[in-house]
Amino acid sequence: IASAVNAESFQYNRTFLVGRKEQGIGSELLQVEDNALIDGAVGSAFFDGEGVPCKNKKIIEQGKFLNILHNSYTAGKEGVESTGNAARGSYESLPSIGISNLILQPGSAPKEEMIQDISEGILIDYTGDSPNIATGDFSGLILQGNLIKNGEIDSPLNETMFAVNLLDLYKNIEQISRESEVYGAYHVPYVKIKQVQFVGSA
Repeated sequence: IASAVNAESFQYNRTFLVGRKEQGIGSELLQVEDNALIDGAVGSAFFDGEGVPCKNKKIIEQGKFLNILHNSYTAGKEGVESTGNAARGSYESLPSIGISNLILQPGSAPKEEMIQDISEGILIDYTGDSPNIATGDFSGLILQGNLIKNGEIDSPLNETMFAVNLLDLYKNIEQISRESEVYGAYHVPYVKIKQVQFVGSA
């Protein structure tokens, strides 16, 4: 999502979300914001790399895609205001666009209850692969994951891959956990998704 809502990607038609603004792109449970105003969070700041005041931006609300992230250059090309997302590697570098704190809003379901309702599934903790942002296609190797059988976490996976388009993934969200994990500037709960294709060895 962070790469897909970058205004520079939009202006060069390099994101699968082009043409989908103000449209529903996922389950009503999907709510994402970029919030620079969280006390003590890694990505928080009063001003971005161009001195524009930072703020909280709703990107997706109840599955509806609302906003993209701008610096002054991309905002000027579209005749809108910068969202305060200019990022610099140093004071000598040209500003790019980056997130502040990207937050997938938690749901109401305890993680344990979400797992208990699954008769057969897979718990994915980590993949080192990234989606194709232009098309939204996402296939990758599960580096850390386990089988779920009859509501219990079972044996670890070996040589297992998944394949899904991100729009299908967003639409097939069934539950989001109330517990969240923080990975640097990303705040993410567990997400329960139906109908994902998996391929693996016996």
